[in-house]
Amino acid sequence: MSQRLKYPIQVDQRMDGQVCRITVTDYTIKDNIQSQYYDELKKDHLYQIEVLGITDREFLVLHSQLIDLKEDIVVFDEYKNRILG
Repeated sequence: MSQRLKYPIQVDQRMDGQVCRITVTDYTIKDNIQSQYYDELKKDHLYQIEVLGITDREFLVLHSQLIDLKEDIVVFDEYKNRILG
């Protein structure tokens, strides 16, 4: 299922309206959020995001920040010769 980020501007304004690949990561919530939010978010999951055209940083988002789309979106990235989606 394809998903979109609820508030991309909060992560990086360049993400807004862009296609990305969402992958599972070994990063933990505890090691990647401020301790004051741990109890609230400890049951959430972190995903690593690769945004088409943005290569200068790594993005991590919470599962609760994602919204399911009604249909899948597939984009062929001719520069990397692979499919994101």
